[in-house]
Amino acid sequence: MVYNKIIAILPLFFIELAAVVSLLSFRDNFPVSLKRLSIVWLFMFAVEIAGHITGIMHLRNFWLYNLFDIIFLLSLASIYYYLIKSRMVKVIIRIFCIAFPLFGAVNIIFIQKLVDYNSLNYVCGGAFMVLLAAAYFWQLYASEETERITRDPFFWFSTGFLVYFGFTIPYLGMYNWLVENYLDFTKFYQRYIYVFFSIMLNILITVGFLCRKSYPKTY
Repeated sequence: MVYNKIIAILPLFFIELAAVVSLLSFRDNFPVSLKRLSIVWLFMFAVEIAGHITGIMHLRNFWLYNLFDIIFLLSLASIYYYLIKSRMVKVIIRIFCIAFPLFGAVNIIFIQKLVDYNSLNYVCGGAFMVLLAAAYFWQLYASEETERITRDPFFWFSTGFLVYFGFTIPYLGMYNWLVENYLDFTKFYQRYIYVFFSIMLNILITVGFLCRKSYPKTY
């Protein structure tokens, strides 16, 4: 159905919007963290295009998203490493950046395999991103800065990550089991609920990149 095809491709438009708007971050006085996130979103857009093309060709493309999830989540963690000031959180992020790719490799080779969706990687990495977003919110709460938090791009980004991962982890964590046992529900959730949260994330990413804030130094 044409309607289903439109729904399936709709998130791609919002990913493209966020990626294009993110290019605004490549201004001289914008911090490195925004530029890095822009590169991540441009990479995401390229992966999604490849995913849609392979999907149209009816090629099994879980391997593409399995590899992307590892790179995506590691990239986000490395960005938060430079944003969060807590030494303890920085140490935890360092441990994650070493342990997560090792866990992902073990999962791909011995447990869930590359050709199947690696839900364990997404659950572990996504849960860690929820913790980092919460840690950043706490940092904003404890900050003595007087500037409104709504002018902080990472307030919007962290909100997006908190909502997106918070609502998609339960679904994608059980994805393989749901496909085998509740295929109709899986298709419905993927087509409407998952798409909704994907669009919401990219809208919040776009809003974050459109924020206007004074940056006296890069970070």
